[in-house]
Amino acid sequence: MILSCGTLSYRQEGLQRALEGIARAGFPWVEIGCVCGYCEHITPETMDAADAARLEDQVARLGLKIASIAGHVDLPAMAAILKRIGYQGPCSLEIEFRGPDSQDPSAEIIDRGVAESFRYMQELGLEDVT
Repeated sequence: MILSCGTLSYRQEGLQRALEGIARAGFPWVEIGCVCGYCEHITPETMDAADAARLEDQVARLGLKIASIAGHVDLPAMAAILKRIGYQGPCSLEIEFRGPDSQDPSAEIIDRGVAESFRYMQELGLEDVT
């Protein structure tokens, strides 16, 4: 288990202040927020490898490690971003359901969405390296 705190907790503050508060609290890991219009601590769609390296350095200087990135980005865009910046860490996915069954989807609908998403991640070139 890893103990992580998200910068979304500090959405009204800048990234540096968020990282400082999380490090001061004693968390070893951080989840970086990038939710457009809500918490834009980073904008992965505009980042390149140098930006990713600067972010990693900024986080490391405070003794933190990046656990994940929390964002609302479409899957093909995120796959392209992760490849462009050379990211090799954990990648998780939360499924958002839309349509007539979106208010209270059954377990079977969720199962189907999760399975389709996993196959789609593989088609985009995202792979499990464990």
